[in-house]
Amino acid sequence: MAILRTGSGLSAVAGQAMSVQEKATVKEKFSKGFVFACSTAVAVMIAGIGSLLIFQPAAATTQFATQTGKSCGECHTDPKGGGALTAFGEKFKANGNKLPK
Repeated sequence: MAILRTGSGLSAVAGQAMSVQEKATVKEKFSKGFVFACSTAVAVMIAGIGSLLIFQPAAATTQFATQTGKSCGECHTDPKGGGALTAFGEKFKANGNKLPK
């Protein structure tokens, strides 16, 4: 006969039924572990969804080009706009997004 160790530190002989106390202890430990695993999964899902909603890529608009009458390429190195700024674009930014004088 083999002797089994239970989570409660009590020994039981293989083939014999566990006591009611041992069953309750095993069930309680399983329940606590299951609740912990589920709550961790929910927390990870909430964090993931939240990061998708919060961290969105910047969306360039033609607002300043429309207001100033200048093309996007005058402020940006990419003629389509967005990305690195030219020297004129840096001055525009430093001047509070107003045309430098």
